[in-house]
Amino acid sequence: MSTQHACPRRRLPFVLGVALLLLPGLSSAQDAPQNLKSVFMSQPAGLQGVAVSGDLDAVFGADTSQGLVYRWDGLLDVADQSVVGTADGQFSIAAGSKGIAAKDGRVFVVIGSDIEIYDDAGNFQDAFTPFSDATPADLCFVSDQLYVSEENGDRIKVFEQQLGAPSGISREKVVYASDSRHHHGIDYDIVTDTVWVTDDEHDKLRSYVGVLGAADLSTVPHSVNINFANGRNNPQGLAIDPIARLMYVTFSETVVQVYDMSGGLIEEWGGHPGGTAAVAAYDDTIWVGSGANIAVYQRNGTESYSSVDSFSIAETGPSNSETGTPTFGYDPDRHALWVNYWQAGGWRVLDADNGNELATFDPVDPVAGNCHCAGFGGGFVWEGSEDRDPDIIKVMVPQYELEFVSVHEFTLQDSYDFASIAYDPDRDVLWLTSWNGGTPSPILGLDPTTGSVLRNHPALEGPWGFGLDYHNEQLVLGTQTEVDNGIRVFDFGPDNDADGIADVHDNCPLEANADQADLDDDEVGDLCDDDRDGDGLDNATEALLSSDPDNPDTDSDGSLDGDDNCLLDSNPDQLDTDGDLLGDLCDDDDDNDLYPDAVDCGPLDAAVFPNAPESCDDTDSDCDGLLVDEFSDLDDDGLPDCVDDNADGDAYCATDPCSDPEDSPGDCNDADEAVYPGAIETVADGIDQDCNGFDSVVCFEDIDLDTFGSSVVVPGADGDCIGVGALVSEDCDDNNNAVYPGAPDVCDLVDSDCDGSLVDADSDLDGDGVPDCVDDDQDGDGDPDSSDCAPEDPAIYDGALEQCDAIDSDCDLSLVDEDLDSDSDGEPDCIDDDDDGDATPDVSDCAPLDSTIHLGADELCDTIDSDCDGSLVDSYDDTDGDTVPNCVDDDDDGDGSLDAADCGPTDATRYPGAPESCDSTDSNCDGDLVDDFEDTDGDASPDCVDGDDDGDGDPDSTDCGPLDVTQYQGAPELCDGVDSDCDGDLVDDYDDTDGDGYPDCIETDTDNDDYPDVVDCEPSDPDINPGASELCDAIDSNCNGSLVDGFDDTDGDGDPNCIDDDDDGDGSLDEDDCGPLDATQYPGAPESCDSADSDCDTDLVDVYVDSDGDSIPDCVDDDDDGDGDPDASDCGPLDATQYDGAGEFCDQLDSDCDGDLVDEYSDQDGDEVPDCVDDDDDGDGLSDDLEVDSLGTDPLSADSDADGLSDADEVAVGSDPLDQDTDGDGLTDGEDGLGDDDGDGLPNVLDPIDDS
Repeated sequence: MSTQHACPRRRLPFVLGVALLLLPGLSSAQDAPQNLKSVFMSQPAGLQGVAVSGDLDAVFGADTSQGLVYRWDGLLDVADQSVVGTADGQFSIAAGSKGIAAKDGRVFVVIGSDIEIYDDAGNFQDAFTPFSDATPADLCFVSDQLYVSEENGDRIKVFEQQLGAPSGISREKVVYASDSRHHHGIDYDIVTDTVWVTDDEHDKLRSYVGVLGAADLSTVPHSVNINFANGRNNPQGLAIDPIARLMYVTFSETVVQVYDMSGGLIEEWGGHPGGTAAVAAYDDTIWVGSGANIAVYQRNGTESYSSVDSFSIAETGPSNSETGTPTFGYDPDRHALWVNYWQAGGWRVLDADNGNELATFDPVDPVAGNCHCAGFGGGFVWEGSEDRDPDIIKVMVPQYELEFVSVHEFTLQDSYDFASIAYDPDRDVLWLTSWNGGTPSPILGLDPTTGSVLRNHPALEGPWGFGLDYHNEQLVLGTQTEVDNGIRVFDFGPDNDADGIADVHDNCPLEANADQADLDDDEVGDLCDDDRDGDGLDNATEALLSSDPDNPDTDSDGSLDGDDNCLLDSNPDQLDTDGDLLGDLCDDDDDNDLYPDAVDCGPLDAAVFPNAPESCDDTDSDCDGLLVDEFSDLDDDGLPDCVDDNADGDAYCATDPCSDPEDSPGDCNDADEAVYPGAIETVADGIDQDCNGFDSVVCFEDIDLDTFGSSVVVPGADGDCIGVGALVSEDCDDNNNAVYPGAPDVCDLVDSDCDGSLVDADSDLDGDGVPDCVDDDQDGDGDPDSSDCAPEDPAIYDGALEQCDAIDSDCDLSLVDEDLDSDSDGEPDCIDDDDDGDATPDVSDCAPLDSTIHLGADELCDTIDSDCDGSLVDSYDDTDGDTVPNCVDDDDDGDGSLDAADCGPTDATRYPGAPESCDSTDSNCDGDLVDDFEDTDGDASPDCVDGDDDGDGDPDSTDCGPLDVTQYQGAPELCDGVDSDCDGDLVDDYDDTDGDGYPDCIETDTDNDDYPDVVDCEPSDPDINPGASELCDAIDSNCNGSLVDGFDDTDGDGDPNCIDDDDDGDGSLDEDDCGPLDATQYPGAPESCDSADSDCDTDLVDVYVDSDGDSIPDCVDDDDDGDGDPDASDCGPLDATQYDGAGEFCDQLDSDCDGDLVDEYSDQDGDEVPDCVDDDDDGDGLSDDLEVDSLGTDPLSADSDADGLSDADEVAVGSDPLDQDTDGDGLTDGEDGLGDDDGDGLPNVLDPIDDS
């Protein structure tokens, strides 16, 4: 039994293989698992295994607590975080289940130490124990191999399911083989899905295509139906060799005919036992049965056979003691012969090498037909019956005991508590993750053959559990949480940095960091984080400033480095006087005035520094030791006046208290030594010398005490005029205290405010300087206000000129005066909007001076528009629409004929001389309705209005001849072209051959084919006439005396091909002729190597070579190997694995026809042979096996120890290819060389003393 992995992979280049072994965490993959979704199921209580069935679109879960297997349909399609209730199916198992797998309709469950097998409905099928010394955990399939992991261990065992002994046989279907009777041989060709039989009744070899797809009890037609070559008859057994593509037919005589797979004879083979009945064949081995004896032959080539063995079998079947002729078929999977015995004898299964019995079975469904021949093909047992007419083909399914055999085992790099495993065919890796106590563990991708780690994906946080499966680019993990059991689904996303973590989860997606270290927890990994410690200061800057990039507070003062104004000096107060972001503790210029604190007399004051601009204050800003500098110092006491409270030195200060205790406060002008309390006052000089708050002032006499004086001056003491007079003069009447500048002015004849005006803010309509309130003619029109009807309008006064308007200009109490006032309403017409007083404004009144005419007036039938609507008609009739109502119109209808002479005065179409129409109206007023119109029956009513024009008693509406008095309903019918009785039929009781509705008595073309009967060769058949299209049949349709006309008549026998059963006249009926139009192509014709099937055996190949089995011989096939690459460009025209664009394998074959064996594979020595098939990868003359197994040297380096001397030379001379200085003389072996400097017969490389 082979232990090779079911999916063999190419050999890894040596360097890459070593790298993967040395660095198991390294992955060259560019994708990685990533979270897709989690789904929870409410039913399970202890989910310890999940499996995906792609066939059923279902997920199976094993519940260890409840002893159940659940099935959820479509579970992978539900949304993230969904909770699924009742499962779609379940079945019971023993408690304690673990891993689970599903394949081909079967469910495999780990229970205790065993693996139990169920069908998907929960029916128990089998069980086996994978470990004799351990407990299994999980399982999965890799192709057809079952992988089982060890619980709390480090092993994975691989099992193959092998067929054991036959255990049964059952009926699949029965079909009827049309036209076939008395089957003596049967077998099945899986390549063409064809059943072949020998028909003894008709001496025929027949084929039936698609039997496996046919319905039970249906009838299938034959495809090939040919006679046996060389006149052979009484056929017996039939066997198909599916490998050699040959068919063997035995006969009652000692002859076996060998056919190709289209039914073409290749050869006859004689010399085997007579009376041959049964035959089976496989890969040029032929079993020939004659009674109870079976002889075994080997075909060595055309017409060359050798006998290799023989054995005897039982003469009777297990179900019948009567002797029955044994027939058989070969089962390649079991290397067995399935032998059936005629007369319902049943089945024996025998070892094909020696005839030893493996199993026996009763007949299957004998009622359907008695087996007379047997075959085996496509995994089915085939049985043919006889004497059924037609015979049947019975299809049966063999059953075998199933055995799981351990074929391989490997040890993992670690031990796992519960290794959940799943195979990924897309990446050819075995995924493994462990329960890990419920903590997420890494997801490993293992080499399915060795178990070595190919991919290492760190743990993905989330719920964890037991059981793993892979389906459609998704990993499905069973989970157990405190709340629910469920599944977690991962898909695969890009992993650009190949660190095993998908980009979506990777905190450094472009830099490999499998440890995902993240010091500051900002979800950006340290490897790609510009600020690892998250202190706001990037790593490069911290390196430059000598702070610690991995400590967010280097000086431990409570401030993050990015915020600390003294990065390396602890200053918790973070004092920064100048706000320059550098703390005072580490700032040598605290006030940032550009002068170091050491020379700055005001180190905390940015305005104080040497040579600073000096201000007049008590601060030495320029650090020169002086306060005065350029500022005034009246008393020369060293203090500038701006800060000296006794600047004038007069013993009085301006502040209280004084800075000098010898000074007194109260100086009201410290800049003038002549001003101080008690100083002599100068009158009216504007200066308060004595600092009493007042200067002496000039006052004016104020008699009326209104605070405004006259022009008389009086003196004022103590700075005011109180009790003396007023400070200001300008009083225009000092005897009236209501008159003074700014006094309130009233409307009178007094200037109260002394502004020289009586008007001020009052009205003065005529501008005469006298306010209106005291003016007796306000508008100045000469008419006193007492008599003026408009005292404020100078245009209105007694005697003014009157205008036609709404103003009484002359004050005579009348607006009309001499103007017109039509309605006497006191308003002259010129301003009256309704002159006639009819309540309709003049603008709307069509007669503004006529009060009887206005909007809404009653309209009379006359020629006046009384209601002003623009119409004389209104509700009165106006037949001719000439806007004149009929009552006053002498031609109401406007037809030019006065109403008195008009017979239709309101109908414009009726008047003397009008055109007469055919109707019931006398349009021209002549007293006659007919005039020139037709009146068939002369009843004075023209036909156009007569309901019975011909007066035959049948109304025109039903009369089919309304103008013919002989044609009406019920009239006698004659054989003519007239429907006299109006029944819609001209024929009635007369003959009408062509059914065209015309009786023959009046037709010259009886069949209505447009050809007169006198020239029509078949006047009663419309399809036959001189102009008819000729059809391909036995009728002369066009009456030309020929059946052929334009149709094909390949053999020129006068019968067109369509009715000729042998079109090409080659003696073979068209139904049997595959080339019915080619006389060179017929059953039994000589076959040539071309694209024509000359002998009609459905095979173009026959005896010719057909490399790709596409049924086209190579001689005419432009792609002999069927690989899609034409032979003209195919570098391996007979090798289907070798073509332009083929996948290149690491071997010695140029699969892709690019002239290069190496392609993307490693070729260490550049000899154009890839290392994988090069037995000397480094080209040093030493085979790789020798270097690895014996020498321990590097097969990829010609000089393993890099000493300048090749491995081959060292091995040849006996030096150590792994020691740079073999002789220990201090020189490398290359420096020593192969010479013999001292001539002692020992080469320098081996001679520590070689300097002679």
